[in-house]
Amino acid sequence: MKLAEAKSKIKNGLKKGFIIEFARVISSGGSVSERIPDLGENLFKTEDEAWDFAQKLADESTGEYVDFVVVDARFKAVPSAKRRKIQNY
Repeated sequence: MKLAEAKSKIKNGLKKGFIIEFARVISSGGSVSERIPDLGENLFKTEDEAWDFAQKLADESTGEYVDFVVVDARFKAVPSAKRRKIQNY
């Protein structure tokens, strides 16, 4: 497959929607990157839906999950990420 063809497949094959990226705190004091939904699952349809879900997860996790940010299907932070990031420390 040529590079141009591969780029086209990547560009045109991406789903539209939003993903929540966050960190899971582990017992050693470090963290592991996580995301919802997992690859292959349906993405959140709207940015607000993703932020609302992230807030609910943060509220329920009592510090187990931190640093929530919503990204688009290309894994780029949405414009509102700077003001809406949920730290949950």
